[in-house]
Amino acid sequence: MKLSGANVEPVALTMKTRVVTFLSIVLGLVFLVAGAAKIPMFDQFAGTVASITHVSFGPARIIALIVLAIEVLGGIALFFRFKVTIVSMLFCALVGIFLWVLSSAIVQGREIDCSCFGILNISLSNRAELILDIAFFNLFALLALLSSTKQSGSSTNQKVWWAVAALAVIYLQYSLIAFLSKNNYQGHTLNISPAVLYAEAHNQEFASQKHRNRLLFLVSFVDLNCPPCYEDFITLCDIMQARMPREESNRVLVLFKADDIANPDNPTRLYRWAHASELSFPILIAPDSLFDDIQFTKSSAAVIDSSGKALLHEILPMGNEHQQTVLQLLKESL
Repeated sequence: MKLSGANVEPVALTMKTRVVTFLSIVLGLVFLVAGAAKIPMFDQFAGTVASITHVSFGPARIIALIVLAIEVLGGIALFFRFKVTIVSMLFCALVGIFLWVLSSAIVQGREIDCSCFGILNISLSNRAELILDIAFFNLFALLALLSSTKQSGSSTNQKVWWAVAALAVIYLQYSLIAFLSKNNYQGHTLNISPAVLYAEAHNQEFASQKHRNRLLFLVSFVDLNCPPCYEDFITLCDIMQARMPREESNRVLVLFKADDIANPDNPTRLYRWAHASELSFPILIAPDSLFDDIQFTKSSAAVIDSSGKALLHEILPMGNEHQQTVLQLLKESL
């Protein structure tokens, strides 16, 4: 008996429809839940956006609102299979931005606490988030492709074009993962020697601890207007104060860049802020020229050894993983 091709095509179309429906519902639910979970923590998410984009908190809130709207409204649209192709392509663009941000952070050796799942409190390393976003990107691309294909099928030229595009994307993703897998965290290459020398020259107690690993914060007060940066800074200080004997507190020093609040001629406002924040570590204010010499860009923390070399230098917010590394490095020198 001769099998008619007309019987095969409806089966293929039915399978494709099922795949599109399944992907639409699952991806829609994932991003709908992720977006909705950010709503109670919107200001924290906006603070993360501010720390990534280096814009003020006002514009960061607008950017955060756009991202949240895409996730929630896009998730609803996919769940009800509304404009699946367009929405899938929009999510491809959004996830592509996430991939760019995460790749940049990993290359620079810094950890971003993205608050991606809001109150669900699902914590992943940036590398794990990168792999997850690559999977999401591929699924959205597949969904866009399947939902855009007409029932009559694609021409040979279209199939060749899609095959070439798919191979190119796969190769780029493979190259990205291979590169980042070799790019193990080595810390920032910022030369903080002038800052260490300044701290030692102006605080003899800090200088007296040269034989041990020490922690030096390099802080611009403006950066602490970013909630994740402030919370990360205070959390690490609280952990240090709780675990470090009081007589060893001079192994930690906070070096502020001079500005309107950290004013070397009138440091009263800064001292009041430190007291209100229950910050017990020594504080110094350094001139702009010093921070220019070390090519300072953003508030950070550095663990330095007996020679003044940075064993770790991480931009705030550094996240729990690097906070634990800081504690371990300081503990090793006891």
